[in-house]
Amino acid sequence: MAVAGVSIGRFRRRLEPLLSGLGLGVREVHRGLLRAVMVGLLRFPSSYVSELARGLGEEFGPSLSAREHRLLRFLASPKLSLERLKATHRRLLASALPPEGRVFLFADLSDLAKPHARTMAGLDWVRDGSNPGSEKRIVRGYWLNEVYVELGPGRVAPAVFEIYSLRSGHTLSQTHVLLRGMDEAFEVVGPRGVWVADRGFDDGNMFDALLCRNRDFIIRLQVGSNARNLLLANGSRATVTTLLRMLPLPEMLYSDRDLRRMGRLGWTRVRLPDHGERVLTLVVVHMRGHTDPMAVLTTLPVPDAGAARRVVAAYLRRWGGAEDPVRFIKQTFRLERFLVASLRAMRVWVFLIGVAMALLVLLLDPRSVGRRLARSVECFSNQVLFLGYRLARALADLLQGLSPARYRRLLLASGP
Repeated sequence: MAVAGVSIGRFRRRLEPLLSGLGLGVREVHRGLLRAVMVGLLRFPSSYVSELARGLGEEFGPSLSAREHRLLRFLASPKLSLERLKATHRRLLASALPPEGRVFLFADLSDLAKPHARTMAGLDWVRDGSNPGSEKRIVRGYWLNEVYVELGPGRVAPAVFEIYSLRSGHTLSQTHVLLRGMDEAFEVVGPRGVWVADRGFDDGNMFDALLCRNRDFIIRLQVGSNARNLLLANGSRATVTTLLRMLPLPEMLYSDRDLRRMGRLGWTRVRLPDHGERVLTLVVVHMRGHTDPMAVLTTLPVPDAGAARRVVAAYLRRWGGAEDPVRFIKQTFRLERFLVASLRAMRVWVFLIGVAMALLVLLLDPRSVGRRLARSVECFSNQVLFLGYRLARALADLLQGLSPARYRRLLLASGP
């Protein structure tokens, strides 16, 4: 069986070290089932445990119901250490980082809406981001803390993928969850990391944590009535909204390899009132086609217009580096459709779906068979940077085309 000239043997040789490395994060008794779960998620991308159970053989249970119950017991097992699994996942990502240069971390906070759920554990109230109206309706559901690490052009993998509820009794606060996720993400990238976030992370606690830990960031600031005060070079204070009106925009945004936008930008040195010793840079950009200017605050040095354009380009990559993966994982794995009652099992299950996406991204290494598989999928255009959809489809075709005997050998890691 081959797709685009890629045989199952070549694919397995690329996948095997990833699965083996991930298996080090669980006890030996759980490794076989963890492997089956990850291969199953690649074969049938879905958040339904029952669909995954259909792909397992009789080695995992005599009937579909028995296999499904075994999977649920595995997810809810107190002997399965989610923290060890997370640590192993972070080590896998760290081994795939580019050899030099800054590594960008794209942070996002989204919802998993479950408007019809009633008995699932720890249901919270969230804003339904999938609602097409401008006013997001408040429904039952869960929050999802996500941080994606950029491994290369078009390759962003979840470093943090955590479902939580503020009504579960196990979560101290949303700030606690976000700061813990930030620390976990920087474990992957170390001092080379740059935290890139939207206006939702324009928060005093977030700035305190980043600056006290001496971490670089690019964060878009809120404007309007919620705009924060900044200290200028002459010691005076001004709100971000005031600076948007006052700051000249002498430099052009060029349509080049770093920034495919047109407009004007300017920048100035500022400080935060609570961190007066640290000089930061406020970059203001007014892009063509947008009515309102945008302001981002960064610790990165901005000595000239080229550096300012690179800061803006890094922030704009967050739109593709966080929004596209969120859309991909929700659509491909139907993430909001999961039906797991236990909160512990829910946390493990959602994290493993994030790991499945990370495996897809790791398989897209330019030197691997994954990129060749992705390019084989016929689509309307080949000028696509994010290849996750294509690789997920190609892998599903490859694995679903295997005979039961060959798929069983792949699940059990036995035989050629």
